[in-house]
Amino acid sequence: MIKRNKIGIFDSGVGGLTLVKHLFSYLPGYDLLYFGDTARVPYGSKSEKTITKFALEDTEFLLSQGARIVIIGCNTVSAVAYDVLQDNFSVPILDIIFPGVKEALRKTTNGKIGIIGTQATVNSKSHEYYLNRLEPSVKVFSNPCPLLAPLAENNNMSKYVVKSILKTYLQPLVKNNIDTLILGCTHYPYFISEIENLYPNLNLIDPAKQAAQDLKKLLQRDKNLDSQLSKNNHTEYFVSDTPKNFVEVYHRFIDRSLEHVKVVDLEKVLQPKRQELYHDNSIVKIEV
Repeated sequence: MIKRNKIGIFDSGVGGLTLVKHLFSYLPGYDLLYFGDTARVPYGSKSEKTITKFALEDTEFLLSQGARIVIIGCNTVSAVAYDVLQDNFSVPILDIIFPGVKEALRKTTNGKIGIIGTQATVNSKSHEYYLNRLEPSVKVFSNPCPLLAPLAENNNMSKYVVKSILKTYLQPLVKNNIDTLILGCTHYPYFISEIENLYPNLNLIDPAKQAAQDLKKLLQRDKNLDSQLSKNNHTEYFVSDTPKNFVEVYHRFIDRSLEHVKVVDLEKVLQPKRQELYHDNSIVKIEV
């Protein structure tokens, strides 16, 4: 049996590397597993049914490789499939939306908060739900930004074009006098410098940073869970396609050496050992 003693992170592509970067800072030495589903990126433009199916498979893969905790490094999955993952796996599943929401409420002074994310994340209204549940008086403004995730991964446009795209997406929110902006996709911190130059007075919220801090606090409280995690300063990276692009983006996001990336075919890896995720068209809980 595989020993489940690692922190697992998955994302539709490479955006979750921003979370890995913060985990290196806040939980140095812990063993990590990262899976980027680069063969099926982007998730944000797909249906809820498809996103949920991918999320179940991504989580199952991390568990098959020894994850003891799984962090959803994808706002789209957190918005659409978080509850499903919690209901269907017995390990702790942590989302990335709620940590950012709490920090946004702490930072805002005028109660006007902006959100940028994928189309699926914005459509889910998950941020609005949490914000209004914690603080009913807050005013929330959101805008989908479908070009930003692929732009962060490819990095092949001029600074002028990037600035123009950011202004197109952000100006409608800024006109509503927001003072705080949640970067509702783990790709978006790649553009923090550009956004700060355009709108220096905005409080920018990186949910990945907050999620890493929250996990540290959880492990400080739960000594039993913490004792089960291995701390050999080892990180494994898996992708479902385009490892060369992953390596290039990795070095833009993280100032640390990368020894190798493993390419996996989810169907081949999961099929021989999987318990069926679907039975009579319903999802069944997987005990691990």
